[in-house]
Amino acid sequence: EKSTADGQVATAQATYNEALTRLKSAQDKLAKAKEALNNIQNDQKIISTPDQKPVEKKTTKTVKKTTKSTKKAKKVSSHVRLTHNAFIYTKSGKAIRSGLHFKLVRRGKTVKALKNAKIVTIKGKRFYQIGKNQFIKVANAKIVTHAVHVKAVIKGKKAVRAYDRLGKLNKHSVKGGHTYTFNEKAVINGKTYYKIAWTNNWIPASKLNLKK
Repeated sequence: EKSTADGQVATAQATYNEALTRLKSAQDKLAKAKEALNNIQNDQKIISTPDQKPVEKKTTKTVKKTTKSTKKAKKVSSHVRLTHNAFIYTKSGKAIRSGLHFKLVRRGKTVKALKNAKIVTIKGKRFYQIGKNQFIKVANAKIVTHAVHVKAVIKGKKAVRAYDRLGKLNKHSVKGGHTYTFNEKAVINGKTYYKIAWTNNWIPASKLNLKK
């Protein structure tokens, strides 16, 4: 009976030892499983954590506005009316061709004379400029005047010479300090003139004190 009991104890001990071994193995596996789980969780945290975007420094570009102070020169112009057909010339005095014919402005037509109808001398002849490198002879045109009705006093006490409608001095003069009536106004050779009523005497505006 004793040997039977010892055998049972030995068997039980072997079973216990085997159970302990299995338990230890299971514990080891459990520990490894926990470790693997922790690693997975950590990896998941890393993946699910949004990346921090680098802070971008906003660099404001200062655009310097350069204001162009270049003043465009105004092309001041007067008008002339053609009294004859007029050929168009270059600044060197050559008549401009258009195919087989010369370019011209027909009689009776009104055109702009640039630079306040300033007269340009080319090879001894007087011209008005009507375009870029385009000129017509003064002799073929007449300044377009504007009707006015004003009174003005001649400046100073000295006599002032009068001009014709081409801006040339004539043989007449007006008395300084006297009042005259003017009925036409025009820009002649770059200057403003007033014409004394019922005469062909033109007086520069710079010599007049206009009455209001």
